[in-house]
Amino acid sequence: MTKLYFHTILEQIQEYCFVKVNYESVVDWTLATDYLRCSPSFHGVECYDCASIHTVDKNQVKKYIFVQLLFIFQYTVGNHTLNLALVQPLDAPKFIPLQSIIHGALIVPDFSHANNFLLV
Repeated sequence: MTKLYFHTILEQIQEYCFVKVNYESVVDWTLATDYLRCSPSFHGVECYDCASIHTVDKNQVKKYIFVQLLFIFQYTVGNHTLNLALVQPLDAPKFIPLQSIIHGALIVPDFSHANNFLLV
């Protein structure tokens, strides 16, 4: 009985290696597209892209943060499907709805300051 239940749970999760994000460019107000990768082996190399997302803090104040994608997946519960991502903000990992991703971001470590990053 336990084995059947475990098998059923696994069938409800579908992993994805990239997400296509459409957004309005603030440069020329046209529709732009980012292809964000989240793969342990993209052409033989790990690739975990970064993105800008919108979220709310504990006081329900809207804010924007930068994150690194760790795992993109679709989870189906009954007739409901959730498109989610496990992301690494610069402080602690969390799950977010994929719809909260605004666009991709190029973030690199600041080697002169520990635990700091630069937005390129």
